[in-house]
Amino acid sequence: MYNIYLKEEDLLNAEQFPVAALLNEAANSDIIEFVTNLVAGIGSGYNYSNCSFWNDFDEYEQANLQMFDGLWVGNEGGEEIIISYKDLLYYLETLFSRLVEEKFNRIDDLRELIKSFKEKYC
Repeated sequence: MYNIYLKEEDLLNAEQFPVAALLNEAANSDIIEFVTNLVAGIGSGYNYSNCSFWNDFDEYEQANLQMFDGLWVGNEGGEEIIISYKDLLYYLETLFSRLVEEKFNRIDDLRELIKSFKEKYC
């Protein structure tokens, strides 16, 4: 069963839908691994969506992109967005509160990861 944690009403703006889709997919896979990678500055990919930091792109890709500070998020439908770390933090905190509501058993891991993310990027 695929759970939807971040919903349309959670979006800061409609263009950020790919971010919600990515985080929902990560939450249905291994959210701890996903956020651990974020804190380490490593992008992740799933069946329908993926994300990358600037340094994840090779020289050719970087030459064809405008440099950005944040996280690039794309999906199989071709939607792409650069999300700021501050907005990403909002989505992570919203997602984690939903997971906690469902009595997620790794709350201490989540708290430590969100703290590390905040210290590194915000």
